[in-house]
Amino acid sequence: MSCKLSYIIPVYNGEEFLIFCLDSLYQQGLDVNEFEVIVVDDGSRDSSASLLKKYTINHSNVRLFFHDKNLRTGTSLNEGLKAAKGKYLWIVGQDDWIEDNRCRELLDIAEAGRLDVLLFNYTQKKDDKSQAISKVEVFDNSPVMSGRDFIELYFKDSFCSFLLGFEWRALFRREFLSEKQICFQDGAIYEDTTFLFRALWYSERVQSLRDFIYNYRINAESVTAANKRYKGALAYDFAFVAGKEVLDLSEEIKGTPESELLYQQALWYFRSFVYKVVPMPFREKKVFYDLVRRNLATVKIMTDLCSPHIRCLANPIFGFLFATMLKPAYVIKHSLHKKEYDRGF
Repeated sequence: MSCKLSYIIPVYNGEEFLIFCLDSLYQQGLDVNEFEVIVVDDGSRDSSASLLKKYTINHSNVRLFFHDKNLRTGTSLNEGLKAAKGKYLWIVGQDDWIEDNRCRELLDIAEAGRLDVLLFNYTQKKDDKSQAISKVEVFDNSPVMSGRDFIELYFKDSFCSFLLGFEWRALFRREFLSEKQICFQDGAIYEDTTFLFRALWYSERVQSLRDFIYNYRINAESVTAANKRYKGALAYDFAFVAGKEVLDLSEEIKGTPESELLYQQALWYFRSFVYKVVPMPFREKKVFYDLVRRNLATVKIMTDLCSPHIRCLANPIFGFLFATMLKPAYVIKHSLHKKEYDRGF
């Protein structure tokens, strides 16, 4: 029996929810010979590796790959893409899970439509899994069409908000990704920035479902949540690694209306560090500006597209001093705003 589906799961310190995630993949009505589970442990420092090894004792279709050190999610996913054997691929987050008994239906739809990409909606849930925060309805039931027609028909000028990231909301035909050389950025923390959009852009046969099939766990320890706590490396990667990836994609499809929108989105990424670097703790500021200093030529290419105050704040010397001096004013301002808010209630 040929392998129809490869799940790819990048793992880093995922011990808390990992087994729950894995178990959901075995509640899909598929024979174990019809799918494989590829797990890439990216140098976890918790018990993830031992949990995974124990899991393979009773699950013969799990394939494990281990990194001695953390190479970041983009590298892990590319390793999974190269190792996969299934006709279709599904990238699943270590904290997340799939609704029971949906994969058979998804595979039947994908094969009947000879699809390159099959999209669906997701539900945001809290750590305890008990209650949905929101159902995120991005996709409607659609006919089969090309990816470019799909973007134009359903998203027009709003695609940056809905199609940059979120690669776990889709099944992808493996040979299509290989033919079009669609992969992730090695060494990237924000690995999913352009993957889904590029897959749609180059696909000939796309379909979407209105169904809520994927469950996305709001995890306080995730990279997304950590970015809101003003971590220096995350702020740098979001602004200048993910931002450069969007800029490159804009150049890749130059001459289209989507190219200009991607260019404006890249500028938004470049500017994103401004609101994070001032309130950062001193040690995180140092991390951020050390990364800027080491990659100054690349950063300069991006910030030269921005306004003078962005360029000033991105300077590894003046920017560091400026951000440090501004922090007391920032703290006082937000403290006053909080007091005004509290008095209003």
